Amino acid sequence: MECRRTLGQIILPIFYDVDPSDVREQTGSFAEAFQTHEVRFHGVKDKEEKIQSWRKSLTKAAGLDGLVLSKFDGYEGVFIRKIIDEINRKLKSSHQTSWNRI
Repeated sequence: MECRRTLGQIILPIFYDVDPSDVREQTGSFAEAFQTHEVRFHGVKDKEEKIQSWRKSLTKAAGLDGLVLSKFDGYEGVFIRKIIDEINRKLKSSHQTSWNRI
C-alpha cells in the first residue's frame, strides 16, 4: 500500500477462496494467522510493528475494487481470464496516461 501511495502503483486485489470481509476485518483464517504471529513475536518491537503494518495494509487492500473467485461460481478459468483482462485494461490505461505526460 505504501508503493501505491508514494509511487502510484496499481493494486488489484485477488480474493481466491477467501471472502474480502475476512481480509478487511481479519476474521476467520486471517484472525488465526495474525494471532499466531502476534503470539510468536510478542515483545519483539519491530516484528509487532510489522504485523500492525500488515493488518492496516490488508484492511486497505480489501477495501479496494478487486476480483473475488466466489463471484465466478468457482469457475477458475473464467476467473483467471477476468484477472488477465483487468490487468490488461489497467496497464493500457496506465500506459496511455504515461504517454499523455510526455
